[in-house]
Amino acid sequence: MSSEVLWLCAANFTDLFASLSIALGFYPNSNPIYTTEKVIYTTLDVLSFFATVFFAAEVCRKDQKLRETTKKAAFMLSLSEESSEHGKFLNRFIKSREKIILSAWGVFNFTRSFLLASTAGLISFNLLLIQLDT
Repeated sequence: MSSEVLWLCAANFTDLFASLSIALGFYPNSNPIYTTEKVIYTTLDVLSFFATVFFAAEVCRKDQKLRETTKKAAFMLSLSEESSEHGKFLNRFIKSREKIILSAWGVFNFTRSFLLASTAGLISFNLLLIQLDT
């Protein structure tokens, strides 16, 4: 599944880059139908790219919050003599499971910082093209 996500994100990012280049005037096209189609498609593409990254990052964040809450519960259970066995078992269970981090074929992990970095990269490359054009 992660290889499909990698190619989906790569395709979305590439199309966003090309669309922004068209919007900035690098490839002028006077056809209003093409421009309208590109605006609609790019809007949907931007939404799908950022929604994929955002929801994948939320899975990681919710997993971290659940682990913290479970660790607190395990600690509270281990304090009393009656439930200390259950607390130790819960603590071992938490340590035995890997953290849930969604990635695209292991190339990059989806976090909120990735969302910010991809936006910054998209803007930076287009600004570089603007500088090279003038």
